[in-house]
Amino acid sequence: MCEECAAGAVTLGEIVPGITLIRATYDSPHMKSGDLALSDGQDPYYSFSEDPMADPMDGMSDAEAEELPDKDPRWDPWFEWSARVDAWAEKFLLRPDRGWLLVQKCRDAGWSQSKHGYVEMWLYHRIGKLLEAL
Repeated sequence: MCEECAAGAVTLGEIVPGITLIRATYDSPHMKSGDLALSDGQDPYYSFSEDPMADPMDGMSDAEAEELPDKDPRWDPWFEWSARVDAWAEKFLLRPDRGWLLVQKCRDAGWSQSKHGYVEMWLYHRIGKLLEAL
């Protein structure tokens, strides 16, 4: 039995081409009820218990962000968000082939290192936006 079936997973939406966000509806060997996971339709790539959130500075241009003084309180939510992304990414362990495929799928969906920076921030934000829309 696939892990998605064992966890009674429901599909929340596509994150990147061929990878969906799922939520477990009950405990299974690798997921607990309420956990989220990125899945290719059979087995999760990566499961996690926290709900990612969108970048709090989404919609602000790079030029606008660069104009903010270092001590501006509008940075505080972004630093908190960035720390959450870092903690999430530290647990993000994948087999090399799956990691490579996930990054390629992120590229197919529009991620660019030169434009967006770290793929984990882009992905966390993208998951957060999907969750906000539900």
